[in-house]
Amino acid sequence: MSKNVLIKLRKGKNYLGLTIYIRGIQSSRPILKGSGFLYEARMISKKIYVGNLKFTLKEENIRQIFSVFGAIQDLKMIHDRETGNFRGFAFITYGTDEAASDAVRQMNGQEVDGRNLKVTFAEDKRKERQS
Repeated sequence: MSKNVLIKLRKGKNYLGLTIYIRGIQSSRPILKGSGFLYEARMISKKIYVGNLKFTLKEENIRQIFSVFGAIQDLKMIHDRETGNFRGFAFITYGTDEAASDAVRQMNGQEVDGRNLKVTFAEDKRKERQS
């Protein structure tokens, strides 16, 4: 669901007589190009990536930290296939886009157990490989 897109908007331009509303878009600053503006945007999803976690953290700890933003539907801690050790990152799926957005905005760069977390919207690598 999380795809990078370029959106070209022209001031006063009529798009087939339709008013277009874009929901679930987080855009960066506009880039002036020609007679319009290009915006790089990323669709917001309910699934987030949490990286740089301490290897000794347990699922309960991660749930406790991230459940303040909303109901967690799914939490996947990634473990090494051979050793079974936690690899230091996880994926969390929230019940709403707003909860995921709040978690990304408030937790990215925050220190947890002496490590600065990297929290971003998860990208579906499987779908990107197929296209």
